[in-house]
Amino acid sequence: MIYKGKTVVLKDGRVATLRSPKAEDAEGLLRFLQICATETEFILRNADECGLTLEAEKQFILNAVSSPETMMITAFIDGEVVGNCQFSFKNLEKVKHRAGLAIGTLKKCWGSGLGAELMTALCEEAKNCGIEQMELEYIDGNIRAEKFYKKMGFTEFARRPDAVRIGGVSHSDVWMLRRL
Repeated sequence: MIYKGKTVVLKDGRVATLRSPKAEDAEGLLRFLQICATETEFILRNADECGLTLEAEKQFILNAVSSPETMMITAFIDGEVVGNCQFSFKNLEKVKHRAGLAIGTLKKCWGSGLGAELMTALCEEAKNCGIEQMELEYIDGNIRAEKFYKKMGFTEFARRPDAVRIGGVSHSDVWMLRRL
């Protein structure tokens, strides 16, 4: 699906453009993923595991924007990818009311309101698609994520123990949902 796009002014005065990514954004999205992986240990990939080729990333983008079950919204400031989010769902009668989501922003945008703008846009679009429940998971110990998701109306519904190991230390996954 394609997000129509909009421009937002962040708390610090910077202007961000939110829109669906295009194939020509693949290099910027790959760079974004690699930077995110170095800025926090609370994403599933290490920097050296962000190894999609440029062609594979282009295909990933094309698949996402052409899928009737997926929407990606990418945030740009001065042409740089600084945030990205997506939701996806299965068009099966019993579960088509639910969608999973993922979201991330560069550290230099933390606290700027960019995450809230992305999450709000994503949830609005999901609701327009008939989604009634958004679901996500994060790694226990990620206090920033926990506070942000709660602020955005998500509540915890389950934990999966020993889901992730960071530096040999076991962490649970925390699963949250928000009714739209």
